[in-house]
Amino acid sequence: MSSLRQFTNNDETFIRRLANLFISTTPPVVEELEYHLQEQSLTKLGAAAHHLKSSVDGLQIQSLRTILRDLEAAAHAPATADWQSLAHGVQQVRQITDEVIRQLQQEFPAD
Repeated sequence: MSSLRQFTNNDETFIRRLANLFISTTPPVVEELEYHLQEQSLTKLGAAAHHLKSSVDGLQIQSLRTILRDLEAAAHAPATADWQSLAHGVQQVRQITDEVIRQLQQEFPAD
């Protein structure tokens, strides 16, 4: 959060808006990732990963950038898809986003 605060010049209203948007929009997209992984739909998995990248970038969640980029790239190389690695990546996305949401909810409780 410190880099986000620095990036936004400590604009608490803007940060709260980003946090609330992340809290409300991220869980359904993570569920999409999990579903498309289960269905082994690489194109849709890649699209869901791409969708999450903007939210992750907005909050500057460094730990997810490479994972999401790798999930997205897999859609462009279906012949070499490593489903075990993709499953691990989706699991990491779930764990990290759940933790980030928990932290955001503590820092920015609902009004």
